[in-house]
Amino acid sequence: MEDVHLTPRELLRAIIRRLHWVLLAAILGGMFGFCLCRFWLPPQYTATGSLYVSIPGSESADPGTASAALTAAQKLAKTCLVLLESDRVLDLAAQQLAPDCTAEDLRPMVSASCLGDTEALSISVSHRDPQTATLLANAILDTAPAEILRIVHTGRIEVVDRAVLPVQPDAPTPWHAAALAACITGFSAGLAAALAGFREKRKHIARLRRRVYVDHGVTEGRAD
Repeated sequence: MEDVHLTPRELLRAIIRRLHWVLLAAILGGMFGFCLCRFWLPPQYTATGSLYVSIPGSESADPGTASAALTAAQKLAKTCLVLLESDRVLDLAAQQLAPDCTAEDLRPMVSASCLGDTEALSISVSHRDPQTATLLANAILDTAPAEILRIVHTGRIEVVDRAVLPVQPDAPTPWHAAALAACITGFSAGLAAALAGFREKRKHIARLRRRVYVDHGVTEGRAD
């Protein structure tokens, strides 16, 4: 049996013939994505602040001393990343907000990272309420430097930027989710329409072949 394929024109015609189903699928998918994100996946707001870690000697005129101090500061910054998510540091921040708040409550909301290969640290807190996220981030910025220095007994930690109230929620927003869901369902419906067009063409070719065979058989019978 010969391979059956659709030409670009036939493919476009198959989709256009079922365009109303494609559009309906896209609309329903968009509505589902919007409702899912709006009611079951509430948006998260992230407040971010930053710290700077330094070691005495980093400003020295001696290149060797400055290089050693810089290396030590970078190592201290990595140590700070671990301590920023420790029970002791998070408990101190939690106590500033609510007596019943614990480190276990804050840990899933908090993330910290080094800004490249520098001695700067970024601290982010995500929460459904933007004001709560800001308060948590600033509480960590207020309590973490002194507590970390109490543990490591060296260096200096300074607050560079305090967290500000986030205005926009983290992606995806309900409208982003609706657009993504509409594209996915619309594309899937388009593939289904193309597949339906392919099946119709294959059935049409099969009917033509059966008709040819029948006509050929009738012609041979008359000839006999």
